[in-house]
Amino acid sequence: MESQKSCPSCGTAVQPDAVFCHACGNRLAGENKAGGKCPGCGAAIDAGAIFCPHCGNRLEEKKPLKPVPGWLGFVHRPQLVVVLLAVALILLLLSFGTIIHLSVSKNTAKPSASVTSEQSRKIVKTEKSVYRYGEKIYVNYYNAPGSSSDWICISPAGSPDNTVGPYQYIHSRGNGTLSFDSPEPGRYEVRAFYRYNPGHYKVTGRYRFTVED
Repeated sequence: MESQKSCPSCGTAVQPDAVFCHACGNRLAGENKAGGKCPGCGAAIDAGAIFCPHCGNRLEEKKPLKPVPGWLGFVHRPQLVVVLLAVALILLLLSFGTIIHLSVSKNTAKPSASVTSEQSRKIVKTEKSVYRYGEKIYVNYYNAPGSSSDWICISPAGSPDNTVGPYQYIHSRGNGTLSFDSPEPGRYEVRAFYRYNPGHYKVTGRYRFTVED
């Protein structure tokens, strides 16, 4: 007859072939198989046990974390992240600057400096430099290309090129004369736009005159 053995947990005598202790419920079969202990309570546990039979602590090993893919390695390099953010910010600022510049250039066109005074007189000129208020303004134009987009206007002197006052289209090619009603007293200039491209106020020629009261 086999001798009895004791429960390693509570010390109660148990049968040699017992699997569990009848006093505390501790698993007896193979308790020393792995020679391991529960990290929670220190009791002996089987090699294949998932939970400790004494305290219920989960015993299975944690799965190792998957390595970060190589293409995400830059996340662990703070300096590289800072550089990329700085480059993105610079590109964003440049984009905004370009948009603002184009908008301002379109809406506030400056008087063209590419046409000299002598060249302007060969394109457009009033018959007089000084007019009395109410007097007809006669404008002579020269070398008109005959395009349907050729026109002449009167605008305040020094105003942006996209400031348009009274205007008339030129319906013939070459030289001719147009008449305008006198504006209010002040300093003005007559502007010729040959082959006008909508939205691009490029003055072909200009000539200044004065209207006195």
